[in-house]
Amino acid sequence: MARTSQAVLAGDAPAAATRRDPWLLSGWVVAVVPAALVAVAWEAVKVTSGFPKAVLPHIWEVVAYLGTATSLGNAFGVYLLNNMAVTFKESVVGLLVGAACGLVFGALIGLGRQIGRSFLPLVVGSQTVPIVAIAPAIVIWLGTGWLTKAIIAGYLCFFPVAVATARGLSDVPKESLALMHAYNASKAQVFFKVQLPSALPMIFIGLEAAAAFAVLGSLVGELPVGSTEGIGSVILSSSQFYTYAPEALYGAVAGAFGVGIVVVLLMKLIERIALRHRRSEAGGT
Repeated sequence: MARTSQAVLAGDAPAAATRRDPWLLSGWVVAVVPAALVAVAWEAVKVTSGFPKAVLPHIWEVVAYLGTATSLGNAFGVYLLNNMAVTFKESVVGLLVGAACGLVFGALIGLGRQIGRSFLPLVVGSQTVPIVAIAPAIVIWLGTGWLTKAIIAGYLCFFPVAVATARGLSDVPKESLALMHAYNASKAQVFFKVQLPSALPMIFIGLEAAAAFAVLGSLVGELPVGSTEGIGSVILSSSQFYTYAPEALYGAVAGAFGVGIVVVLLMKLIERIALRHRRSEAGGT
């Protein structure tokens, strides 16, 4: 490790930065390449099938529709971005709330056998009720505001984070725990110095899944009648006049896809920052 540190100080820092920087490019490549493949397949189906515009418009027709004026007086693209921002806010808040609850319950399950046995059925049982069944009821109880959608998103985020946290904390090497006990470390020291760092990679796997579920939960919460903001409401309203303006629906679906990509990449960036020391140590060895 000392040799590695000296090498970095001697002039290998740019090389280390080069190894880190490509992630930003690769992250966008992972997001853009599938979208490009879908666009190519879309146009291939359009050309070979001969579907009319009312069934399947061209990609450029969907893009051109973004400049069409809405009943509110602004362009459809601006209207779409405003609703994407609402869905993004709902998703992020829901992710934070669901992740916090999942971390707490996951820690209780992973660290305490007796407590874990009592909480685990509740965690599993929370996912047996489909979100599409309870989302309308939650909207009726709490209203159609963005906070309601954030709660629905948090509900979906809770399970993957709780399970990943419990699994990560229960898989800590016994040798590490024995060494900490030999040093007479307190439970807090064992948790923050050994258990939590060891469980972080597994926890972030759950957080990445939760990031996608957060957007899904927000969209489901926006679909019930009465919601006026968010990509889900745009999808619902666009489907009503699909026969003469199908571009609006496809644009809204693309907007939902964009929000999901941004939230997931944001979580991956947080993971990259949080685990940078682990990767640098692995690279140094």
